[in-house]
Amino acid sequence: MTTVIATKECMVSDTLVTYDPSFKGKSKLWLAKGCVWGGAGPSGLLAAFKVWTQGKGKRPEFAKPEGEDEEAPKMEILQLHPTNGIFLWINADLPEEVDEPFYAIGT
Repeated sequence: MTTVIATKECMVSDTLVTYDPSFKGKSKLWLAKGCVWGGAGPSGLLAAFKVWTQGKGKRPEFAKPEGEDEEAPKMEILQLHPTNGIFLWINADLPEEVDEPFYAIGT
């Protein structure tokens, strides 16, 4: 279970990963494009998004398969920009600005 929390000044996360032992003990946060990023969701989706933020690939597209229900797993990303604040990305769609002073994703 993942928890990523951001305020307008910092971001923190847990390090436990239960579905992929290769990530165990590693931070779910990374630096790219002058921002701090944190992700929750399927590791393959997060890896593709992280590569894109680091300028090493094209922007990923995560279209929902037709007929997929709303309870299907999704990728959520928090982006903390040093002057513009917190942004929420869901399945790599356009980011939404978060107006609250803090925000959390995950379980």
